[in-house]
Amino acid sequence: MKKRIIWFIGTLIFTASTFYLGLTLWNQYQYRQAMAENENIKEIFYQEQQEQVEIPPPASEDIDTEIENMEMLIRDEYSTLLEINEDTVGWIHIEGTVIDYPVVQGSDNDYYLRRAYTGSYLHSGTIFLDFRNDYLQDNNLIIYGHTITKNNMFADLNNYIDPDTGEDFFWRHNNIEFNNLFFDENYDVFSAYVVNLDEEDYYLFPRYEGEAWQSYIEEIRERSTVKSELVLSEDDQILTLVTCFPDLPDARTIIHAKRREMN
Repeated sequence: MKKRIIWFIGTLIFTASTFYLGLTLWNQYQYRQAMAENENIKEIFYQEQQEQVEIPPPASEDIDTEIENMEMLIRDEYSTLLEINEDTVGWIHIEGTVIDYPVVQGSDNDYYLRRAYTGSYLHSGTIFLDFRNDYLQDNNLIIYGHTITKNNMFADLNNYIDPDTGEDFFWRHNNIEFNNLFFDENYDVFSAYVVNLDEEDYYLFPRYEGEAWQSYIEEIRERSTVKSELVLSEDDQILTLVTCFPDLPDARTIIHAKRREMN
């Protein structure tokens, strides 16, 4: 009887170890596949971008006309990406970090959590814009990305809230480029913080108006671990980036940036 128990325990340990090893190897394989796919997408995008003439954002008085004709204004540099994935809405880049990815927008906020840009299953998912957002109209654009491994997807966002080096990282990586299908946009980071969802309910919305907008701005300033004197008005647009905070079981790192005014 004792031998049977020992054999049974040994079998369980061997099975569990084999399963864990297989899962680890599979995740490593997927990670390498994702890195290779991302590099291929980057090569396509930047090669086509070099061949195009940059189109500046329209003047505010022309925005309604531009929106009405936006299908004619989609830049050629996105043509190949749109053939690969018609959900493509732009590209996000933060200089000096690994964040340099296409951005998609699905019909919900679940699909791209575990989907590669090409549509195949991928544990680390794809960077995606909140399905509720109209990025030409809303004043709070919300973009999500995983933090599963270091040096991948949105993991570098956690550097903004590092208690020792966060402030330095904030000043060195203060600019975020989010280039959509029609023109390029730059955003300046002004707030970074962690929300522990085990302790509070926290909701983000694509649009705020009036007092709700003012309250939102005040709250995200108060929460921030970094301090910025950047002035915001009701006419501004905010870019909100969301990822997992790895030191807590159910927490999010949230970064806010203000769209830069064109000269």
